[in-house]
Amino acid sequence: MPLKISEHQLQRFESLYKKYKTMYQDPARSRPLFLINVEQEPLNDWHKRFEDPALMLQRELESLETHLLLEDDYTPTVRVQFGTVQVAAAFGTELDIPPDNYPTYKDHILKSRQDIARLEEPALNTPLLQKLAAFTAYFKEHLPDGIHIQHPDIQSALNTAHILRGTAVFMDFYDDPAMIDKLLDIITAYMIKLVPYLKKMISNDREWFFDWGGLWKGRARISNCSAQMISPELYTAHILPRDIQLMHAIGGGRMHYCGTSYAVIERFFENPLISAIDFDGSVHDLFQIALKAPDRTILFTGGRYNDALIQKLLAGEWPAKRNLVLKVTVPDIKTGKKVLNQLRQKAATAYNN
Repeated sequence: MPLKISEHQLQRFESLYKKYKTMYQDPARSRPLFLINVEQEPLNDWHKRFEDPALMLQRELESLETHLLLEDDYTPTVRVQFGTVQVAAAFGTELDIPPDNYPTYKDHILKSRQDIARLEEPALNTPLLQKLAAFTAYFKEHLPDGIHIQHPDIQSALNTAHILRGTAVFMDFYDDPAMIDKLLDIITAYMIKLVPYLKKMISNDREWFFDWGGLWKGRARISNCSAQMISPELYTAHILPRDIQLMHAIGGGRMHYCGTSYAVIERFFENPLISAIDFDGSVHDLFQIALKAPDRTILFTGGRYNDALIQKLLAGEWPAKRNLVLKVTVPDIKTGKKVLNQLRQKAATAYNN
């Protein structure tokens, strides 16, 4: 049966969008929001989804059902799931389509620094981007009312350089920093052109975008997972200027970081147009990061319901920072309802609202 969104849910969504915007626009008046992920048996049909927009859309809509049932703070959104290699594929990376996960890459195409020297900026009509446009058009035609499309995954200049060059990229910072800067500049320039192209494909909203269940200020997410492999000083010298250039060109956005190194996180906050950052709450201390984060920068983290962080929050200990998004994984709907209600009650008590 096709997913139908009730009038009650549509009204709830409008209220939810206002709450997300308040977290950035007026953080002192905001409150934490909660995304409850109920564990599901994996469906190993990713290779089929990659060839069938109807199946991909079906799976995306199915993933919303528990959120609608729980009425958590997950926005009603779907994504054309082409994985983390879409920008790298534009530069020529060959895709690998596993049955049990997103598309990935077969090999690193920049075997030498001479290959970097010959690299040229690709067009916007590459085969994978044409396929993305076709899938997106299908989604838009068949989406139920009230459901939005998330921004495609574009990674970042650093992450894409890592995909294109492999681990040799980290030696390049020392052996030929001028060449790595050239590579980062080419990728950044392409992303500056790509983001408006993608944004126009999925939405007319120039100020906000949907991603990972939330609504965020800006136009795209960048992912700097590979920043854990370099020093904060190298990030500041080589990556931060390109990240700032990109964010200024596109109108801001948010950042994903799944790395384990804490030292670089504070450098991320030097980018004035990063509206939110997500990180692994089982590795990094939310309370420590909340003390360093700018007021308007939303912190997005979480873990399993029985992890130390979630248990700490359930015990009534909360950071002073209010604009938080917490993603909590639970084994079933019953646990999800209980944890969601408890977190909302504890947050209301902590922030007196």
